[in-house]
Amino acid sequence: MLDDAMLMRNLTDQERLMFQSEMDARRKEPTTGVLLAIFLGDFGAHHFYMGRTGLGILYACFFWTLVPGVIGLVEAFMMPKRVRLHNYTVGQEISIKLMALRPGAGDAQTALPASGAPQPKKGGALKAAALGAAGGAVAGVAAARAADVLEGAETAEVDGVAEAAETAGGEGEGVASTLASLLGDE
Repeated sequence: MLDDAMLMRNLTDQERLMFQSEMDARRKEPTTGVLLAIFLGDFGAHHFYMGRTGLGILYACFFWTLVPGVIGLVEAFMMPKRVRLHNYTVGQEISIKLMALRPGAGDAQTALPASGAPQPKKGGALKAAALGAAGGAVAGVAAARAADVLEGAETAEVDGVAEAAETAGGEGEGVASTLASLLGDE
């Protein structure tokens, strides 16, 4: 819940209500993830729950080997952290979309967080800027946040994100490979 408060700090009261409504609908529970990993890990139920359908299908295809069950038991210990990360990522996405819907959302002043507020990690800002560039409507908000966060970042990375935004130009093709090379596998 502390993460939710941080994500809502720049939202109006109406936007906060919309944020809470959307977040409640999309939030995952750590206990559910752990129980699914322990009892139905053989079939990949915990991956289906987290929206990782590909891994869920892979686990379901090989359940008869009992290997997915053992891996599921190990993943049960990692599930609370994965769920918290998922919930925070969803909250960031909702917050950015709500801020992008504001009138004048492309202005840097409406998009920048409060000066004393903690900033996200550099990699997260690069991904947000890149996704914003590819998504179109969120580009102004994500670029403004990324510029604020990346003050100490290497110039090549910032230029690369700007270049990726220019090459996106309404098309999604070619952007994925450019962004992958800029952001690296994390």
